[in-house]
Amino acid sequence: RRLTDRQVQEIQWSENFRRVNPNPLDEAKGLKYLLAYHSSADSLARHLRKPRAYVLTRLQLLDLIEPIQEMVHAGIFNLKDSLEIACLDSKSQQVFFDEQCSNWRIKKGFHLYNLDNLLRPYRCDLSRALFDPKDPDLVPEAGACTRCPCNSASYQTLFPDLARNAPCSRQEC
Repeated sequence: RRLTDRQVQEIQWSENFRRVNPNPLDEAKGLKYLLAYHSSADSLARHLRKPRAYVLTRLQLLDLIEPIQEMVHAGIFNLKDSLEIACLDSKSQQVFFDEQCSNWRIKKGFHLYNLDNLLRPYRCDLSRALFDPKDPDLVPEAGACTRCPCNSASYQTLFPDLARNAPCSRQEC
């Protein structure tokens, strides 16, 4: 049967998503490509017969800075750890990389233990904040912390365990 180039590419990407253990970053890049042909992440999830959270979590990986994307692609970080890092703003990711990961290529068997503790300095626990994170006038250009994408509580469907503490990853605030 006759197919357009777009249809062929969409079929190829869809088949790639059905492979066993594809790299999450490769999936993210494919999802971004396919998202251009769908009206929303929900529509794409239905098309792929995957949960919405599956699509959203992979797309979040595209927020990683390039050096950390290389580490994800090399298998240094699993999906959960990659998503934890992706919640940080790019400046914090760069500082984290410089301080903790810069020697990953030369250090044989490189591994970071207790990543949650290593990421703690780059987060602020909003449940203990000395201000009202729900105040819409808190940061005039951003609004309340409850709607900020740097607040992991905004991603309750993706990070239900983090939503309780509401860690913010935007240090400038």
